[in-house]
Amino acid sequence: MKSENIKLDIINIKDERFRISYYFDLFALIRSIAEIGLIHPPVVTHRKGNVLIVTGWKRVLACQSLSLPSIPCFVFEGQDDLEAFRLGLQENLTFRTFTLLEKAEILSRLIQLGVTENDVVKGELSLLEIPQTLNHLDIYLDIAALEPEIKAIIHSKNMTYPVAQLLTEYSEEERRLLLSSLHPLGQNKQKELLQNLLEVSKRDHIPVQDILAGEDIQRIISAENLSPLQKAEEIRNLIQRKRYPTLSTWKDTFKSQKKDLEWPDDIKIEPSPFFEGEEYTVQFTFKNSDEYKKKLIKLNELVSHKKISRLLKSSPKKNNE
Repeated sequence: MKSENIKLDIINIKDERFRISYYFDLFALIRSIAEIGLIHPPVVTHRKGNVLIVTGWKRVLACQSLSLPSIPCFVFEGQDDLEAFRLGLQENLTFRTFTLLEKAEILSRLIQLGVTENDVVKGELSLLEIPQTLNHLDIYLDIAALEPEIKAIIHSKNMTYPVAQLLTEYSEEERRLLLSSLHPLGQNKQKELLQNLLEVSKRDHIPVQDILAGEDIQRIISAENLSPLQKAEEIRNLIQRKRYPTLSTWKDTFKSQKKDLEWPDDIKIEPSPFFEGEEYTVQFTFKNSDEYKKKLIKLNELVSHKKISRLLKSSPKKNNE
């Protein structure tokens, strides 16, 4: 490849045939280029009078933000788009790992450029550290086809593959309805909400849209006294109750018994996960021996209380819902 100084205003940023990255922050790169200049030139190619970016979108956009008149570029002189794309792929692989969304975009572009699914499975999936199965390829292609708003959440929350996979099982309209409830939650809670909602829909033969349009959920959404996070948590808890009604009853009973016993907030007591065992976990913190003794005295008082037996008996034996 030869090196040329290319005027920024002739680079066609509307043609994104080689682009794989869309969600990124340019601040650090802009500051670096402003201070020390462009160290690694992007790669461009000429197509029918246009200059297209093969690799280095962030670098070009950062230089445009700085209003630089021209920048040094390496020029790929071939006319094969697939060859150019793979050149950019290899260049990126030498200095960084790809995000989930970038992997999805790479696989989608390869299919668009005419590579067969079988060849992608045999070649690029291993290169991208993805299990070499058609099922994994299909899921990544579905992720690449998600709406920009959903992709923005995947990026901002750094979602893992299992959570993104769950999103592909919903329709576009269902994802739109879930958008406000997903965004405030952390990954584990997002996954829980998505999984439980799908299972309730399948078990009860009720479309997801009908569940979300229910009065109970709409009441939460319209509550003016709740923050977006509080609304999301309320909806998550509600869907969990629908998915595990018996377990929710057990939790409510346990919580009620704690309140009746006036169990202190600074001493945590938890039953076994899903109330499957008979063990309890008690946890507290202390700064010195006096605090330690006070906590033990309080625990002894609680153990001696006649209502303690009701708390310990509130956990049922394992039961299949």
